[in-house]
Amino acid sequence: MRRNQLVAALVAACASVSVLAACGDDAEDTSSNSGAATSTAANGESGGGIDKSKEPLVVALNALKIQAVDLLTPYEAGSAAAAKQINAQGGFGGREVVVESCNTAYQPATAVACARKIVDKKPVASIGCEPTWASSGLPTLAKAKIPSFNCINVEEDYTNPMSFGMTQGNTGGQRAMSRWLCTRDDVQKVAVFTQDIPISHTSVPKAIGETLKECGKSATYTYYPITGADLLPHVSKAAKGKPDFVIAVGGGALAVQIYKLFGQAGIPADKIGISANAMAYEQVLKPAGAAIEGAYASLETQAWGDTEDPGVAAYLKAMEGSGVDARDVNPQTAYMQMMTLYTAAKEIGFDTFDSASLVEFMNTANGVAVPNSREILNPGPKEYPQVKQPFSQIAQWKDGKLLPVTEGTEEGWVRAF
Repeated sequence: MRRNQLVAALVAACASVSVLAACGDDAEDTSSNSGAATSTAANGESGGGIDKSKEPLVVALNALKIQAVDLLTPYEAGSAAAAKQINAQGGFGGREVVVESCNTAYQPATAVACARKIVDKKPVASIGCEPTWASSGLPTLAKAKIPSFNCINVEEDYTNPMSFGMTQGNTGGQRAMSRWLCTRDDVQKVAVFTQDIPISHTSVPKAIGETLKECGKSATYTYYPITGADLLPHVSKAAKGKPDFVIAVGGGALAVQIYKLFGQAGIPADKIGISANAMAYEQVLKPAGAAIEGAYASLETQAWGDTEDPGVAAYLKAMEGSGVDARDVNPQTAYMQMMTLYTAAKEIGFDTFDSASLVEFMNTANGVAVPNSREILNPGPKEYPQVKQPFSQIAQWKDGKLLPVTEGTEEGWVRAF
């Protein structure tokens, strides 16, 4: 697969992929982000401190970093921020939490190697985002009875008993956006603008078209080249039908281009909804400027602009000094994944918290709130039993703020599955 095809496929497959910038071709590098957490934990700032006589609690982080797409760096920053915060409160019952990260490099063989390497360190769980995880690292960790909290991409992510979805991926996000549009009387015709790859021709009509059809609304589809080059004729085609709303797929510089071209075609940003990766401040919102004012998105976490939410405020505070912009779904997702483990441990009891009790908890817990997310719910959706947080949040970027949309939602949340 050529490099530009790889980037397009990643963006389509994984809603969390938003860093589309050169970051060095270091596909074989691995690293650990435990240092920042360790230095803070030793001080025991509150909650009784870390008990150095207890073995650290290891969390594996598996995410990709290649020349075109870097998820590892923001995921390391978000997980390190959470670890530092948790350790400052006494860790997991006095146990210091240490995050061991590995670059999966968007290569199944490398992802398997990452999984095999971490098994010997007996992590309580694996977090991260690697689109090939279901067929690479997941089986290895599942065999070792280590649960995975990866980004949602394919059927195995939804159904493997050792996989737990706290995010919804593009499919879930598109369904949530469509269900929200069903509540809007001013929207009847929806134009879908997505990449011309096989999965878009199958999953996108199913997620969007079938959902809109249920509420008597229609959808048309425009598929643009996976290279992202010369989008103007494709935007013109999508806009020609004068849709009431556009659901688009694209992150990074591509999202900026999409919003600007649709604006030139007479469709402003407040008539466009896009996935979470387009709400990254440095990569999209800042360079897009006025062209993205009023845009909607389907988020996998609580909107980072909702600073009145205690979990969001704690996240932004924890990310200070990290060197990574917190106004981005990627570090926030890693932070949320860590807080899912911490929330589970507090509910289970620190003394009995391990991989087995975590799996049991994730399969039985109901109505348990997770910071920067919604609630862990059971049973999971019929066709997606391992999705334990089946809601997406509809948010809008307006007047320099990213906030949840309350009208037509449950305090901003809409069921994705």
